[in-house]
Parts: sequence; C-alpha cells; structure tokens
Amino acid sequence: MEETNKPLQNFFNNFFTVAANPRTYSNIFYLLLSFPLGIFYFVFFITGISLGLGLIPIFIGLPLIIFMFFFAKRLMAFECMLAKGFTGINIPLMNSGEICEGGMLKKFKAHVSDPQSWKSLTYLVAIKFPLGIFAFVLAVTLGTVSLALVFCPVIYQSILQGSGIDIFSHDIFSLFAPGYFSSMEKSFIYMVAGVFIAFISLHILNFVTYISVKLTALMADEW
Repeated sequence: MEETNKPLQNFFNNFFTVAANPRTYSNIFYLLLSFPLGIFYFVFFITGISLGLGLIPIFIGLPLIIFMFFFAKRLMAFECMLAKGFTGINIPLMNSGEICEGGMLKKFKAHVSDPQSWKSLTYLVAIKFPLGIFAFVLAVTLGTVSLALVFCPVIYQSILQGSGIDIFSHDIFSLFAPGYFSSMEKSFIYMVAGVFIAFISLHILNFVTYISVKLTALMADEW
C-alpha cells in the first residue's frame, strides 16, 4: 500500500516544494532578463550589420561586419554562461573562438563560412528576441493573475469599502464559486484557486526556462 501511494506523495511534495526552491526564482529572473537582452541583441546586430553593408563602398563596412560576426560568437558564449549560472542546468560552455590571422578579406571569409557565426546570429536576433518577449509576457501575466487571485479578499474589501461596489455579485464570478455562496466566501474560494494557480505557474515557468536553456545549448553546439 505504501508503494502505491509513494508516487502520489512524491507528486504532491514536488508540486508544493517548488515555491521553497531558490532555483525557481533564479529561473524566473533569467526569463525576465531575456527580455532586455533580446531587445539589445536585436537592435545591436540589426543596426551593426545594416551599417556594415551600407558602408562597404568606403571600406569601413567590412571591418564592422567582421566585428559583428566575431561579437555574435562572444555573446553566444556569454548566453551559455548566463543560462548555466542562473538555472544550474548543465550545458556545455561554447568556445567563442578567435579572429583568424590574415588580411581583412580572409577574416571576412573565415567568419562568413563559419556555421557557428550564423547560428549565433540567428539565435541572438531571430530567437532570443521573440523568446524574451514571450517569457516576459508569460511571467508577468502568470504572476499578476496569481497575485490578484491570492489577494482576492483584500481586493474585494478595498473595492467594497472604497466605492461600495460588490464585484462578486456579478454572474461572471459564479464560474468557480456558485451563486449560493456569499461574496466574501467567493473571494476566499478564488484565493484558494489563486494559491494553486501560483504553484502551477511556477512549474510552467520552470518548464519554459528548461526549454529556453536547451534551445540555447542546441544553438551553441557544433553541428
């Protein structure tokens, strides 16, 4: 009987202890950090490469494009360090590489022909940017909804005393709390629902973090 109940017990232990795990909050910080970093990478590389292409006729563009490719690999290596440091997920750290010796044209050909340069640029510009937006919106939305539900009784009392409006008198709030409950009872029902949603949200954010880090590792790995 104990063996039968053990998986269920482990499930509930893992479900609720997620809130006590410091790694959960470092994962959330990592997801939130993806938003400003994604914007920076997108603006930096789009601007740099566009300027480089436009300035090729006056011989400034080629060094700028070489720098963009080289810096992309450096930032990709930084992304790997960042992901491993914040999430604790074991991923191989990428070798950022060095600029090859030789003339400007030789360096340009070396970087353009290097698949890792293109993979790094693709990740930083086309993947990190939308992924950062998605992660930020998801974290803020889940956090806001969870907190709003958890503090339902306080919000209910504040609105009722401040404006005299009973928000739980509307039929829309009968979805999870039937009409035979009083407004105060409904607020506590939604508070309990908010606690469970908060735990579920933490697990969702941990899962999104895991997928994000594995995607980083995939793009940093040599194919």
